[in-house]
Amino acid sequence: MAYLPALCERCHRAQLVAAQDVQSQAICCRRCGATLRVIPGCIYVDRDRELFEELSEIVAEAGVSAREAAQWAASAAEALWSRRFTNTFDALATRLPGITPLQMSIGSNVDAQRRVFQTLKTIFDGLVATLGSGSMSRVAAGPEPQQTRPRLPP
Repeated sequence: MAYLPALCERCHRAQLVAAQDVQSQAICCRRCGATLRVIPGCIYVDRDRELFEELSEIVAEAGVSAREAAQWAASAAEALWSRRFTNTFDALATRLPGITPLQMSIGSNVDAQRRVFQTLKTIFDGLVATLGSGSMSRVAAGPEPQQTRPRLPP
C-alpha cells in the first residue's frame, strides 16, 4: 500500500495516510481528530510506517518551531547529499533526545541512516510549509540548532 505524509492542523504531528484515502475522504488525525493536510514528500510503503511515526512523535514532543524545522531540514538535506550522517545525528540528539535510542540501534548502517534522514527531512519540510505559512502557529521550545556552513564533498 502507498502512503503520503500529512500534518495535523491542531497537534502538528506528521502522519502517513493511505493514498487512496486522500482522494476518497477527509483525513483526520489519529491522535486528536483534527484535519490533516498532505505535505510534500516521498511516497512511503508499509515498512516505513513505524519509523515515520516514531520520528514524528519525537519531533512533535520536542516542539520544533518553523525556524528550527527549516534549519534542520537544510541539515538533513546536506547529510543526505554528502552521505555523512554522524555529526548531524549528534546535533539532532542534543535537541531531540528521543532520537538517541534510534541512533544507537542503527549504528553506522548508511542505508538506515539515509531512511531516517529522508523521513526527518519530510517532517521538517512539512512543518516549515505549514507553521511557516502562518496558517498554523507554534511556540518554539528549547534552543535553536546551530547553523552550519554547507560542506562540499572531497
